[in-house]
Amino acid sequence: MKSILINVGTRPEVIKMAPVIDALKRRDHDQVRCVLCLTGQQRELARQMLADFGLQPDIDLDVMTAGQTPIQVVALLLNQLTQVIADVRPDMVLAQGDTSTVLASAMTAAYAKVDFGHVEAGLRTGDFGHPFPEEYHRRVAAVSAKWHFAPTSEARANLLAEGITPDAIHLVGNTVVDALRQMKPIAQQRPMPEVIDPMRRTILLTAHRRESHGTYLESCFQAIRDAVGQRRDVQVIYPVHPNPNVRGSADAIFKACPQITTCEPLSYLDMMALMHRAALIVTDSGGIQEEAACLGIPTMVIREATERLEGMEDGPLLLVGNKTGLIQYEIQQLLDDPKYHAKRSRATTVFGDGTAALKIADVLLSEDHATNPERQSLAVGSLAVNA
Repeated sequence: MKSILINVGTRPEVIKMAPVIDALKRRDHDQVRCVLCLTGQQRELARQMLADFGLQPDIDLDVMTAGQTPIQVVALLLNQLTQVIADVRPDMVLAQGDTSTVLASAMTAAYAKVDFGHVEAGLRTGDFGHPFPEEYHRRVAAVSAKWHFAPTSEARANLLAEGITPDAIHLVGNTVVDALRQMKPIAQQRPMPEVIDPMRRTILLTAHRRESHGTYLESCFQAIRDAVGQRRDVQVIYPVHPNPNVRGSADAIFKACPQITTCEPLSYLDMMALMHRAALIVTDSGGIQEEAACLGIPTMVIREATERLEGMEDGPLLLVGNKTGLIQYEIQQLLDDPKYHAKRSRATTVFGDGTAALKIADVLLSEDHATNPERQSLAVGSLAVNA
């Protein structure tokens, strides 16, 4: 039997790892044992998402406290995940994306000499400042990984350019497509979230990125407010991220604009229902870029750089940064020009066909995986002696 430790810490990680967990658990129970560890990097958001997918963590580290810096989160995770590996003694560790949880998972697996699999490997902007600190995290994960599960051919090319051997890269697609397909029938049967005004056209706004906090995000908010402020036919719905830096800017700029409705973060199913209802999306989220591209929803990306260029070449994504004039122009065009809206509503399959999780499970379970007798020598109990 192969023992797999799966670490998740944030809402997007749960969404993208849920199909992988499901694919592994569908195998013969004598073949695989999955241990799900919730780091609690995003406590409430991640737990809400686990509930949506019917998942319960086997381990809950609950590392989140108010006002933590990224380095404080990583320090806690390095200590606690080292102990988790010592207790669980997995044959492999699996993590997704580019969060602090992924960085700590890759590092602790490497120190414990446990094979590491990186889901959604190879995304790059080439700029360590955008996104920050995620671009750094995924570079470290690439150095540590035995299995690189690339979502697109461009991601695979990025890994090859960094010297990763071709045999270690598996082009599987993005598991976000698997999650969409798995949950879409359930979402379609749910009533619309109460926050939606059915008499008005809906714009979905999401914004939270750390590198955008302050004047960058505020200029985006002001552009959106000015674009819709005189339109009675439009409602902007903004599920506000709990980070106080984001919430403070949103409250200050949107409070006097009746066209903009702020609310608490929504469940995955309610977000899906809202996305299907949206005339357009404004976001800095990587996962929503992928979901919108799959669904064919015109989407403005308020970031300076994106690692999802495929959705711009073959799909409905447009990179606008915080250029206020461009943001206002695009909103007006998408609302008022049906031909332009139709042109920007092209769905794309560039992010996969919904079978990524099955492919990942096949790779992990098809290899002969002999337990490394040395791997536990670096676990927490003997770290000081053997390091």
